[in-house]
Amino acid sequence: MGLLRTGIGELDRLLGGIPEGAIILLAGNPGTGKSSLAARFLYEGALNGEHVLYINFVEPKEDFYSHMKSLGMDFARLEEKGLLHYVEALTIIDEEALLAQLEEMARYVLEEGVKRVVVDSISVMLQIVGDKSRAREIIQNFFVNGLKKLGAATILIAEHPYGATMVGYGVEEFVVDGVIVLKMLTVKGKASRIMELRKARWASLIQVELPFEITPGKVIEVLVPEEPKTVPPPLTDRVYSFLDVARAVERKGRPPLSRVLTLKGEPAPLELVAPVYFLRGSQILIHLAEGVTSRFLTPLLAATLQHYTGEKVAILSFKTAPQILEKMLHCMYSVIAGSSPSDSVIVEAANPTAYLPSHMLSLIYSLVEEERPGIFFLEGIELIEEIHGEATEHLLVNTSLRLRREGVTTFYVYAADSAPEEKRLLRVLRAMADLKIDIEPLELKILEKDGRIVQRFKYNVKAPSAQISTIKEFVLNPFLERKCIY
Repeated sequence: MGLLRTGIGELDRLLGGIPEGAIILLAGNPGTGKSSLAARFLYEGALNGEHVLYINFVEPKEDFYSHMKSLGMDFARLEEKGLLHYVEALTIIDEEALLAQLEEMARYVLEEGVKRVVVDSISVMLQIVGDKSRAREIIQNFFVNGLKKLGAATILIAEHPYGATMVGYGVEEFVVDGVIVLKMLTVKGKASRIMELRKARWASLIQVELPFEITPGKVIEVLVPEEPKTVPPPLTDRVYSFLDVARAVERKGRPPLSRVLTLKGEPAPLELVAPVYFLRGSQILIHLAEGVTSRFLTPLLAATLQHYTGEKVAILSFKTAPQILEKMLHCMYSVIAGSSPSDSVIVEAANPTAYLPSHMLSLIYSLVEEERPGIFFLEGIELIEEIHGEATEHLLVNTSLRLRREGVTTFYVYAADSAPEEKRLLRVLRAMADLKIDIEPLELKILEKDGRIVQRFKYNVKAPSAQISTIKEFVLNPFLERKCIY
């Protein structure tokens, strides 16, 4: 039998899908998202033209439809098309009525060729039976010997009270093919949702506890650790020079087109492997020594790179208000290019104290999926480290692998303090980055001859193959005159 996609991308990547005819026990505390996950599974099938069945013992159809529509799933439309059969079984209170309903369900699955079934909830259903041995008999007869043999993948939703060590009577876990338990924890005053893959007979599981989010549109977003084997080779269609970008800032103009090397899919010439060049999809660390502010450098580089490459640029800051970065960026762009960047640059911000690392990972993924930038800046990551500690490392390693896979050139802007030793996160960033750029301020001087204010910077650009150091002079006057820096 084949595998049925759940519509939850990362869960499908991990499990391959749900086998046809499989019985899945989906348990969890109240409010953890059980109905949403099961509904997403049904919705995916109906979107692909499959007949699906939802039998609900706990919620009126109108309430269910309304809630699911708020998550982006229009079940009423699917019902109108004849793809969804929704059974409202709120009035069933005795075993005789329950058995009649289950027989009707099995008949409908057989006649309509239903591929996906959800029972919400089996806990209520078994409470009607009230006997452990009878409950096991019903599960065996109607689901294992019934729907399973008909090839219908069935999700049995079960309530899992706080503190309970087993689901329902305990017999349910032994007869099903898979067990998924949803949990909601409170961490630093914030809700943290966890999906435990307790059992999946058809899949080999290593990571069994995964953070997930409930969001409109996606419904369920599971945050699976990224695997390096999923990352494709670097994209060689465009190669950019970091020092050319620096020269563009110095000249306040776009470099000659010859400096943008279009390779059209051919391997890069050997000389382009020099560390001052980076490929599309590169992950780049910019380490700012004390005295260089990320609030100054991030919009400056973003404006220059957008003008230089023509790529869409996005900034996500964890310490600077977006209106400040946006105003500085537009001002700097006008100095460099003499025009406005229009909608080619997106600026967003998030307070790291308001999110857990898993929430921030979801935020990063969503921003990249919605805006599709070619170049992405993460500013203020040193602040995440101070607040969330080692969890920040997992956040950024998975971000790096994901964005490398998506082909998004990403700059991790880390502003150092005066600590004598490098922080652990900075060492992790150096290990994962394709290109490491250290920027150190030198002297600031005013030239008496023409009144120019010049800031000298030392660049150390490192790659696995080589290292280059250079000193650049940056004339501040045009930016100060237009009040771009504050």
